Amino acid sequence: MISGGFSAALRDLSPAFKQATGNTIVMISGPSMGSTPQAIPSRLARGESADVLIMVGYALDALIKQGRVVPGSRVDLARSGIAMAVRAGAPVPDISTVDAFKNTLLAAKSIAYSDSASGVYLSTELFPRLGIADQLKAKSTMIPAEPVGAVIARGDAAIGFQQVSELLPIPGIHIVGPLPAEVQRTTTFSGGIVAGARHLEAAKALLAFLATPVATAAVAKSGMEPITVATTASQTALARAELAPSGRLRVALAISSLGGPFWSAKDAAGTPTGVPVDLGKELARRVGVPVDYVLYENSGQITDAAAKGEWDVTFVPVDAERAAKLAFGPIYNVADATYLVRAGLTVESADQLDQPGMKIAAVANTTTMRGAQRSLKNTTVVGYQSVDEIISLLGKGQIDAFANLRDQLLPLSARLPGSRVLPGAFQQTKTAIAVPLGRPNALAYASAFLDEAKTGGFLRRSLDDHGLQDTKI
Repeated sequence: MISGGFSAALRDLSPAFKQATGNTIVMISGPSMGSTPQAIPSRLARGESADVLIMVGYALDALIKQGRVVPGSRVDLARSGIAMAVRAGAPVPDISTVDAFKNTLLAAKSIAYSDSASGVYLSTELFPRLGIADQLKAKSTMIPAEPVGAVIARGDAAIGFQQVSELLPIPGIHIVGPLPAEVQRTTTFSGGIVAGARHLEAAKALLAFLATPVATAAVAKSGMEPITVATTASQTALARAELAPSGRLRVALAISSLGGPFWSAKDAAGTPTGVPVDLGKELARRVGVPVDYVLYENSGQITDAAAKGEWDVTFVPVDAERAAKLAFGPIYNVADATYLVRAGLTVESADQLDQPGMKIAAVANTTTMRGAQRSLKNTTVVGYQSVDEIISLLGKGQIDAFANLRDQLLPLSARLPGSRVLPGAFQQTKTAIAVPLGRPNALAYASAFLDEAKTGGFLRRSLDDHGLQDTKI
């Protein structure tokens, strides 16, 4: 069973696969998600049989959790972005910037999008984020049973959206181009073996074949970016020894009630939750090892623990002092650092805090504390081990201000009546993936993983799941 995004590539590859293995591919098409009878989850639920599923990666993960797909059989095959199309011969609208794209949506007489990954993203995430969901609702249609391009070619909608690979084969349309980079959502298409597959060896052969140069060329021709499974598997073998020398991936987390892209929290049952938790769990899944979470009060403690061999990977803010102790990979968040001042303190700017007698607090041995110390010349910044201790002191009026990231201080100010977040910023704090020094293969694999999490949509979904819809990657 296969969703539309990968169908064109597999159709082209079927003769070569038969010639190479003697096996014939029978394709059963359907969306990766949704409740229509054609949707892959619906087909499986009513007992239709298949050997291999090729579909959106996170939808495949849901079927793995349900026991319908063999755990550990997932193979990432390709990435695909969303494009916009109009009927051939129609005026070509401007979507070169986010503002132009937004204006095109508002001006369009009618809009069509699929009932799978791209359409779900547009209707439930992007349009609301752009602030135009209500204006578009009446003229937008989710297409459940045919390619969006076919709807555009008939003239039943003025503009349409779907994966590039699903639009390319449709005659009678003009592909305007991909969404602007700032609002693009890249989808990963993955393959997995169905639990109880009748043709298990043929299923394994197909997933292996889709990593060959012949297959990746066909994938690229169809408008997708191939993921070279063979290279990834080789890198995984090298990285596993360095990333998880104990046989388990130990992920270092800083725990507080603030949340955000860096901090993790604990749920009612005491289980860690947050963006770093999600990233660590997904990295462990890809490496093929169990995950353990090692908890600390702050990023300074995490940094000091690296040389002791207490953890294998973490997600912490970057600075020059810390770079001497950790090996950093890609940055995934940049945030402004400022001050939360106590109720009753009549200061309007950070400059007014910089005077003798002011009591400024920060989390000890962190990037934010060092930035505050550099910017304040006439007062002392005192470090505390935990955020909760600082919040308590600020609420009691025993300190004057708390230096931290703006997106964490804003919700905190609502919990402390009369407190205010000052305008401006004394530094930009950049958060990245990191491993202990001396693990080059681990760093290379972790860096590639985070890049894929950023471009493939995993990080965006994690941020959104934790209420961070406004946080930019």
